[in-house]
Amino acid sequence: MLITKRTTAIGGFLFFVAAQAATCETLGSSATSSELYTESGGPNPTFESYKFVRPTVNCNKYKPFPGSVIKVNRALVETGEDSWRPIYQPIRLHNLCESTIPRSDFHQYQRWYQEDGNTQIFRLFKGEENRRNDREGAARSEVFTTEGFKKGDGWQTFVARYTIISTDGGAIFQSKSNDHNWAVQIDLEKNGDIILDHRQKTNVVLAKNMVGKSFDLKVMDDGHDYKVYFNGKLIDSGFLSRPTGSTNFRWGIYHGEVRGRFMDKDMMIFISGATINPKGTNPNPSSIGNQGGMSSLVSQFVRLHSEVQGFRVETKFSNGITTDIEVFDLNGNAVLSQSDVANHQFVSVPQKGIYLARITQNHSHFFQKVMVR
Repeated sequence: MLITKRTTAIGGFLFFVAAQAATCETLGSSATSSELYTESGGPNPTFESYKFVRPTVNCNKYKPFPGSVIKVNRALVETGEDSWRPIYQPIRLHNLCESTIPRSDFHQYQRWYQEDGNTQIFRLFKGEENRRNDREGAARSEVFTTEGFKKGDGWQTFVARYTIISTDGGAIFQSKSNDHNWAVQIDLEKNGDIILDHRQKTNVVLAKNMVGKSFDLKVMDDGHDYKVYFNGKLIDSGFLSRPTGSTNFRWGIYHGEVRGRFMDKDMMIFISGATINPKGTNPNPSSIGNQGGMSSLVSQFVRLHSEVQGFRVETKFSNGITTDIEVFDLNGNAVLSQSDVANHQFVSVPQKGIYLARITQNHSHFFQKVMVR
């Protein structure tokens, strides 16, 4: 994801270059945090200020755990193949204090977990470690599916788009058996590298230096075999015999003891469009631009032409393919949303300036900067 650094109120952060990831490839240059989100309501309390007594088996007496509010720049973050999907709902939350938090209580743990649009926000802070029991280390903020599967249930598929904001290292995805531990894991290293972590095979470096960058992940698992796709490409496969128990998908941040007892620094990642067994995928992705890395090329099928108090849409699509347009200011704030835009239709904008338009066609996103006079 290549984004030019915002310099002034009218400086663009629109221009992206789609980057198709190959194994061990470094993907473009990173975006700054200020381009990807805004934060309000801080500062966050230090972990030490809670004065937890170890072991702290019942963290409920300390909740709620408020935190600063993260507002995602959805125009930049919710791109790629799957981030248009709503957040998968049948999940529970596992963090430093509790292991099976129901969705109805997610709001009590805003310090470590939030949602904005289709994006889940996972974060941990310097000095943190597990306080649910007497286990040392193992800081985490992750969710997991409430329904498991086993061999014979057929292929189960996890898809999501990841955006790495900051890292202190950790697992960011697991296909995990309750009897036989994890079968396959995706790791985010302290240097920003993304690792395919096989339990029974040599690990694979998927991409390097991914802080400030995004990628699409798909993992398929049938309770014995699994396949891992990175930015639309099948990278590797493997298996883990799991004759008993069931397997669940887990995603978020799991720091783990191997990375040190305490968090050395703050860590945050965004996961957009995470869902299980997705439906409604693009029926003809080859016809609508690059679906690999950051699917943020300006569409070859749509052009927005600047006019006074708005812009006019020129689209080459027909045969029932709809064009939806969302318009954002350069701070990522939504200005308007227009569905089923027709060819040559005029779209009015409240005031003159430079805007970022997200164009959606068959669930694929493209971007164009447009000046309104």
